[in-house]
Amino acid sequence: MVIDTSIIQIALIIIVLYFLYSWSQLETKRYKIFLYFIVSTIIVPLFVTETRENRLELWFPLGFTYLFVYLMLKEDKQPNKVKACILGLVVGVYMLISKYWGVY
Repeated sequence: MVIDTSIIQIALIIIVLYFLYSWSQLETKRYKIFLYFIVSTIIVPLFVTETRENRLELWFPLGFTYLFVYLMLKEDKQPNKVKACILGLVVGVYMLISKYWGVY
């Protein structure tokens, strides 16, 4: 039995929104959790090469790397923002897999 990708995407959206909402309840500025998540999902092509037959793209989660380094260098550690950043990495890896398999 093949599971439709739209069902998986809807389930991921519901799970992500649930986690982000529950983590944002503990913050004074609730929107920052969502911003940290959105920025950490950014993936960019790191290396692209093309031949007559093939095209190779190497994608990298740059948003997660930037935010994770930023959060680790801050003096006040905020675990909810780190959790949102890691959740963004999970979504970014899902987008990477989808790009490599040609879903998007």
